[in-house]
Amino acid sequence: AEREISRDTLLGLDGKRRVAGRKPLIDDQNCRIDGGVTIQTGEYVALRRCIVTGNASVSGIHTDVSLNTIVAGTLDVSCEGLGNVIGNLVVGPASIGIHAGSEVTVTRNVVRNCVDGILFRSLDGVSATENLVEDCSGSGIAVRVLGGAG
Repeated sequence: AEREISRDTLLGLDGKRRVAGRKPLIDDQNCRIDGGVTIQTGEYVALRRCIVTGNASVSGIHTDVSLNTIVAGTLDVSCEGLGNVIGNLVVGPASIGIHAGSEVTVTRNVVRNCVDGILFRSLDGVSATENLVEDCSGSGIAVRVLGGAG
């Protein structure tokens, strides 16, 4: 049976689900989110074992994004401490499959049918191991530092 995300869910003006709080954790084999989700916090945040249709954006000091299926969207992960993106399936179409910031480890993910498979925004503390990127028309795994870096 599918379940909606409960009381911690806030619906933004753009119609996307947003989850906010001190330590938001979504970990449910029956979790299905349609229309994308944005999870932002100042501390630990986790998105695990969910099916998300649309973009999934997760940011916090420490992030754990694992065992999810993202369909027709980008998995975007940012953290200030340590971040893990492990064992996710991302299936496009999307411009980027997995978009990760600094201090993020991307391991054992599968990305299919996106323009760019895995794109890092920084070289600081990032790692990509045992990932499979296929049927992507652009870069498989790449780093693009934008703006005033230097």
